Amino acid sequence: MKIQIFQIFYLPSQVDNLDDSFAPYDNTSNLKPEWCEYAIFRKEYFKGTCNTGLTGFLSWKFKEKTGVLGSQVLEWIQANPGYDVYFTNPFLKQLRRSRSKNLWEHGESSHPGLISLTQTLFDEVGYEINIKTLTMDPQKTLFCNYWIGTPEFWCRYIEFCEPLYQLIENKPDRQLKRLLLQQADKSGPCFIPYIFERLFSTLLCINKDIRAKAWHTDKTKTLSMSQWLMREIKRPII
Repeated sequence: MKIQIFQIFYLPSQVDNLDDSFAPYDNTSNLKPEWCEYAIFRKEYFKGTCNTGLTGFLSWKFKEKTGVLGSQVLEWIQANPGYDVYFTNPFLKQLRRSRSKNLWEHGESSHPGLISLTQTLFDEVGYEINIKTLTMDPQKTLFCNYWIGTPEFWCRYIEFCEPLYQLIENKPDRQLKRLLLQQADKSGPCFIPYIFERLFSTLLCINKDIRAKAWHTDKTKTLSMSQWLMREIKRPII
């Protein structure tokens, strides 16, 4: 199966960090910075980029965070055929240590208000998902957007995310939009990227039929929680 993996960069200075096994994706224009990777996901999905084979869009910090080379990712996928989506998670140990029921609960401690804002969005679009009772398998959790999916998975992912995107972009309650765009922590971006990066794991949680293959790395095992949090919140918002 054809595998196409793009690596997003936001600044020319980040090009040196790109992996030769991935295709560079120039996002220096960054027209929707509050949406981070999801702006690219939906743009390329509706262009038809994700219609064949396996497709992914990874951060320029992929190797730094995971310790995994692009060539290793390609070999791993080829050695494990037949899945709907493949993802690499460097934060499994931190998630287990937190003893959180799900990624939303885990994120609430760093981004107060995350659960209530997301629950409001879910309720508005008619998703019968109770975040407080949602239990996620740590083995199927991810909030880095380090995934590569089939056309069928991309379709399900976009169908799940798009109603939330349209609500925020086109039918926003002014108070809700203001809350979503405020800083989610002292030095990070607004709430939107923190919400959307957790939708991947939520989709896997509520759809057990999705065949997902995980590669959990231990690149961050020597980081303290404060160091890990600082790494997590640093995003190239321009």
